[in-house]
Amino acid sequence: MFEKLTGIKNDKSEYPTVLATEVDGKEYIAIVPDKNNRFPRVRNGEVGLQEGFVISKIVNKIIEEDKDKEVKRPIILIVDVPSQAYGYKEELIGIHIGLASSAAAYAKARQAGHPVIDFIPGDAISGGFLAHGLQSNRMIALADKSITIQAMSKASAARITQRTIEEFEEATKHVPAMAYDIFNYEKFGALYKLVHDVSSWDANDDAVKEVHELIDEAIASTKDQPTDLHFRYETPIAIESGRKATIKMREMVDDQWEK
Repeated sequence: MFEKLTGIKNDKSEYPTVLATEVDGKEYIAIVPDKNNRFPRVRNGEVGLQEGFVISKIVNKIIEEDKDKEVKRPIILIVDVPSQAYGYKEELIGIHIGLASSAAAYAKARQAGHPVIDFIPGDAISGGFLAHGLQSNRMIALADKSITIQAMSKASAARITQRTIEEFEEATKHVPAMAYDIFNYEKFGALYKLVHDVSSWDANDDAVKEVHELIDEAIASTKDQPTDLHFRYETPIAIESGRKATIKMREMVDDQWEK
């Protein structure tokens, strides 16, 4: 998908799992698989130690280069990550610092006025999603039942809720917040757009053009808007159902805080 959106064939980088390039004034960043990576836990596209720090380096460089510009460069995240990297080396060296550094860089870019836009054509799971995607201004996802999206793996969620994976999967049918499909995720109201006429396997010219148009639309929607994440609480879906209780709770907390 990185190649389709950027038009660059067989893109290479110093770090084979992180691709980044500027096209038409936009910076595109993707995390990709590397079957020969010296860190075996990132060979399927997971976000690991190097990935977190490399993204942080790239994004902070963009922030520094654009700090005196009136119009900041949009940063487009292509999000297809199965998880963070689970491994002894990662935990020993401090993967939490690596992933926190990329999340912080994306948040810093957003707060500095860079439109940070997610395009989610594949999975967005666990710490991989937290580090590469969740700090964006706007999220665009394909309405594809093959896409899994959540901030915790099923195995982890099953353990925490003291269920078997089978019992947990049954529970997700009744509780959208526990579910793992993109359609239930849409019910929260956090998405900017869910694209219904393009699948994750559809990369024809018309599909790519539509995605580009939606990205441009999302960028335009951030103009003269707050750089925080309030947008996710202000969409019609969020107000009407998905974040109704959360909005009420936040209002009550604000009211008590002011008193």
